Amino acid sequence: MRNKLNQTIKYLNKYNLKPYAVRDLTLLSSSCVALSWTNCLKEYFGIFLEAYAVKYENEKSNDLLNLKDIADRTEKLIGKLEAKEIWEEILIPAKKVFLQSKKEFKNLREKRNVNDLKRLKLFLNTYLKYLASLGIYNCFLWYIGDSYDYKKLSKEDVGRLGKERDLIAALYPNIEKNLIDFCDKIGKKNNFNGKLLRRFIFDEIENMTDLKEINKNINIVKNRNNFFVLYTNKNRHAFSIADKKIIKEIDKRCYVNPIAVKKIQGNPAYSGKTRGLIYNIGQGGLPIGNKKYILVASMTHPDHIQIIKNASAIVTDEGGVLCHAAIVAREMKKPCIIGTKFATKILKDGDLVEVDADKGIVKILKRK
Repeated sequence: MRNKLNQTIKYLNKYNLKPYAVRDLTLLSSSCVALSWTNCLKEYFGIFLEAYAVKYENEKSNDLLNLKDIADRTEKLIGKLEAKEIWEEILIPAKKVFLQSKKEFKNLREKRNVNDLKRLKLFLNTYLKYLASLGIYNCFLWYIGDSYDYKKLSKEDVGRLGKERDLIAALYPNIEKNLIDFCDKIGKKNNFNGKLLRRFIFDEIENMTDLKEINKNINIVKNRNNFFVLYTNKNRHAFSIADKKIIKEIDKRCYVNPIAVKKIQGNPAYSGKTRGLIYNIGQGGLPIGNKKYILVASMTHPDHIQIIKNASAIVTDEGGVLCHAAIVAREMKKPCIIGTKFATKILKDGDLVEVDADKGIVKILKRK
């Protein structure tokens, strides 16, 4: 155990990986994100994340990234390009990759005489392409960061970039739903819970030659409630651990104890102060009656608009000044704090908090 733990800590330190966000993503989907952003981004756009780690726990994905490295690589990619050239050489091609992946998803639904395993592989490889198109926009958001210094881009460019990124991200929930439905369908046909299929990682599915291999390995993934996987640009799937004791130790070293936290620091996206009860969208509950609530999410999507309208403030794990939550908060004039990293992990439905979006602080007044 000690050797594996030391190896894991060595990787985290080598790539300076820090907790970024908690997502409602399956392990299979999370491995696709990690692989796409460490490898496929380079194939399409000449940029890559050096490493991407995922700590999967209780059906949630805890991502670890090095945002400074991403911002530096994006700055290097842009180099001496002017704003017009950034669009022509990077962002317009990225949108074309998105449209191509969207078309491939549609064609895949219409394909006949393709066995389930091959269809799943085609779906996942198209997913990698889609994630690359989303990833390059995210690289620009991380490059711009939380300041209103838009670097080489004008305010109009930045507005366009944010809207196009939201357009691409809007497809994300539908892709996830289709993947979940498809895995459930395969499971039903082959007498296993489709949820277990989503506990494989991309490489394991890609290397299968027959669905019987899923049945052979299904008992392994049954115990994958806790799993750690690291992808790098040099070695694709470089490292993975299923030992709960080691993952618990990673938790202690990388993450704060939610119970001990009294306040959370993020970045102001729209100023204002308010108090209210938490509605954590990732916990699967429903909003608190007709009362105004503080909406907490890893990130928001266009299909969250009605929930956002009924919120008195927004708090997210992820995001910069161009993320969906920040843009919508400015439009609706709602206090908003972004980039907290841990809010969804720390704040529970019904917790009473004070949001100070002038300073980017969420103070926990009373636990439910």
